[in-house]
Amino acid sequence: NMAQLAGAAACVWVITRQRRRGIFEVFLCGRRLLALAPIILGLFVAAMVVCYGTLWLILTILRRVAPTYQAHGHDVVELIRGGGLPMWAIAVLWIGAVVVAPLAEELFFRGVVQTWLMRATGRRLLAVGVTAAFFGAVHLSWTPPQFHAVLPLGLLAVLLGLSYERTDALAVPI
Repeated sequence: NMAQLAGAAACVWVITRQRRRGIFEVFLCGRRLLALAPIILGLFVAAMVVCYGTLWLILTILRRVAPTYQAHGHDVVELIRGGGLPMWAIAVLWIGAVVVAPLAEELFFRGVVQTWLMRATGRRLLAVGVTAAFFGAVHLSWTPPQFHAVLPLGLLAVLLGLSYERTDALAVPI
């Protein structure tokens, strides 16, 4: 969590310098969080339907084509499910998975990478697509690699990227 928080702080510094806006302007783009709530809720519902639907389809196909393929869960989720950890350790894992990781990832992928690509190419959809592919590829670093998760995570990244492009507020994908 500390390394991710340090990375998030570095991303905030880069973003505020790059965009010449304050941190609240970067997160909310001059809107109230309540005004963004319907967009955030819609994004959440769309992400759940698209990503879990895609994951279910991929796993169904894999069970037919490659019955020996092992679809392991994320290491953090498995640690929480496994039990035997003290409550403070479970709380730290939850905070890391639900707060710190999304914050750090969105600051980096949408705030730095996607914004830079959009400015470098002038093409919003290209920036969203390349950033989404990068997001999916980075998540292959799980041990063991979970190839079945790349497409659902890539689709999630497209939804997050499009929502950031539409609102210009990092609070939405976070």
